[in-house]
Amino acid sequence: SAKCEDENRKIGRGLAIGLMSYGRMTFLHDSSRCYVRLESDGSVLIRSGIPDLGGGQISLLCQIVAEELGVPMSQVKIYHSDTALTPLAGTTTATRQTYMSGNATLKAAREIRNRILNKAAEILNVNQDKLDIINEKVLVNYDSSQYAPLVNVIKACNADGIELFCEAQFNAPSTIVPNLSNIRGMTFPDFTFGAQAVEVAVDTETGQVEILKLTTCYDVGKAINPFSVEGQ
Repeated sequence: SAKCEDENRKIGRGLAIGLMSYGRMTFLHDSSRCYVRLESDGSVLIRSGIPDLGGGQISLLCQIVAEELGVPMSQVKIYHSDTALTPLAGTTTATRQTYMSGNATLKAAREIRNRILNKAAEILNVNQDKLDIINEKVLVNYDSSQYAPLVNVIKACNADGIELFCEAQFNAPSTIVPNLSNIRGMTFPDFTFGAQAVEVAVDTETGQVEILKLTTCYDVGKAINPFSVEGQ
């Protein structure tokens, strides 16, 4: 610490770092499932048993699908929580749903995307890897003037009997049950890391504490919803 002009006021600086496990322990062999369907009008239906307890997981799944299939969020509808209508997603615990159900949703959406692009490649007479889906259009990524409306590609898929729905399962990385007396190696699928540095002033006579500067840094991985991350 260093003294200020006021001899009773001292400056202190502290640094703390830590990590937090992400998801369930790997020897539990965790999994999650999600159903995604692209409708004839270009809207999307998601079915997931995910219980959203206020963490924004429902919005995250909609964002993932909207981005993969090139549709606005307003075109995405989701049925969630009710196990009579949705596939098993597991519990909303251990910071797992974005990782587990997010990946299951991504897997299902990418399968549908692949079927759409495959059909659009025939229609536009280009290689599939040259196509993208943006703003409800399947377009050639090097020439946006060449495109097919998404609903037209959907109609072509329907006419050819190509299914535009998929239920996918994501399995977390898994390991065998470890020796609990000497646990080594990967016990969780991922970790979040963080650090905080603070500078405070303390009046040694009155005990008053003033925070002068606080800096926070977290490695959160890919932020699906940056606003939600910043809010937390």
